[in-house]
This record gives sequence, C-alpha cells and structure tokens, in this order.
Amino acid sequence: MIMTIIGWFTIFLSLMVGPPQLYKVIKTKEVRAVSKLTYLVLIFYMMLLLARAIYILDFVFIITNSLGILINGAILFLLVYYTRRWKKVVKAFKDVDWHTIDIVTKDGHKIGYIGEKENE
Repeated sequence: MIMTIIGWFTIFLSLMVGPPQLYKVIKTKEVRAVSKLTYLVLIFYMMLLLARAIYILDFVFIITNSLGILINGAILFLLVYYTRRWKKVVKAFKDVDWHTIDIVTKDGHKIGYIGEKENE
C-alpha cells in the first residue's frame, strides 16, 4: 500500500517538473540555453522505463513515463523548432546594413530613412 502511494506521488512530482518548463518555452520562445541532448537522453530513459513498466504491468509507472514522454517530447520539439527559427532571424539580421535603415510603408513605398546615407 505504501509503495502505491509513493508511486502516485511520483506522478505528482513528474507533473511539477515538465509542465512549467514547457509553459516557459511556449511563453518566452527562449531556448538557447536549454540542452537538446539532455531532453533526448531523458526521453530515451523514460521510454526504457515505460517498456519495463508495461512488461511488469505497473500502471503507476506506465502513467508517469507516458506523461513524461509526452511533456518532454513537446519540449524537445519546441527546442528544435525555436532554435531553427532563431538561426533564421540571426541570419536575416546579419544581412542588414545597420548604417542606414529605410522606412517603408506596408505597400512598399520608401518614405524616408534613419541613419547616415552616403552621397548618391
């Protein structure tokens, strides 16, 4: 009985770790300091535990590891997605001439500039 209580408590604890990180990644879209390798290893580890839990029919660990795989898989997906997106933004900013920035309307008409223009 006590082991069942401890097992269900692990579900509660696992839900205290992953969802806040997932929420933070979704809200801030900031992923540069988060390790993708850590999440890959964590998901692999949880898959092995899930396979064992299914083999021995331990429903507490089946639920815990299934939720963990889903939550951490979503975090890993967002890490990859936002990292690629960030690289595109950085590449786009490298191509900008920062000495002069043209002011353009929505329909593409140039109405002015900010910065120093060379004599044309």
